[in-house]
Amino acid sequence: SFLGGRSLVRLNDEIKQFTAKRAKHHKHMALDAYAQAIINLLGRSKDPTLLDGEAFDHTSVLKSPNPLLIFQVDFNRMILAYLFAKYEVAADMAEKSRSLKKTVIAKYE
Repeated sequence: SFLGGRSLVRLNDEIKQFTAKRAKHHKHMALDAYAQAIINLLGRSKDPTLLDGEAFDHTSVLKSPNPLLIFQVDFNRMILAYLFAKYEVAADMAEKSRSLKKTVIAKYE
């Protein structure tokens, strides 16, 4: 994961290989969102804070019934906005994600 400090170039290559293999079977939009975040971090997008480009279009999930997918998109956008000094956008994404916290909180009891 790019969150763990791995090389973005290597991660991008690995995701391309994986997506090529799975393309025959189904689309995995969450993985595509992370792939686009990596592409943005590599400087290959018009707006690095939006997940729009060769791997993903964030508008495709705006009306998704899947709250986990929406969270993952907003989470990635929050990180990108923070890294590219768009702090107001990052704060907006954090606030938006807060409403989905029950979807993503996991605990072991």
